[in-house]
Amino acid sequence: MAVEVLFPKKARLEPIGGEGYEFWVDGINYDENGAVWETVRKSPKNPPEPGRWRVEITPPQPQERDKFLMVLKPSLRGEENQTQVLPLQAGETIGCRIIGDDRSLSLIFPDRADGVKVKFNNGMEIDLTVPRQ
Repeated sequence: MAVEVLFPKKARLEPIGGEGYEFWVDGINYDENGAVWETVRKSPKNPPEPGRWRVEITPPQPQERDKFLMVLKPSLRGEENQTQVLPLQAGETIGCRIIGDDRSLSLIFPDRADGVKVKFNNGMEIDLTVPRQ
């Protein structure tokens, strides 16, 4: 799985985790004194899969309201996902254009609304936004 961080621009990425730091936040490992791993060990079928690592994404300079947009690009082992991802920005509205082999679409996250507007390459649009209160 590849991840492209589009916003915030020039974000700092920091891997956090590893043994003893799996649930690390503000100087504390919230692993319930080992109870999380004990639960995983005792689960015979479909055990939970808590992460051992995560990536913390931090804007270069904090603002009153930071905007984050990441695109996950899955692929088969040993293969690279060739999907192109382009950031879009108009004023405070952010989004991205995702271009695949046989189709493309744009995802727009309006500044003054929650949700997303989806625009397909065939001209179809879907507005899944609601005004922010």
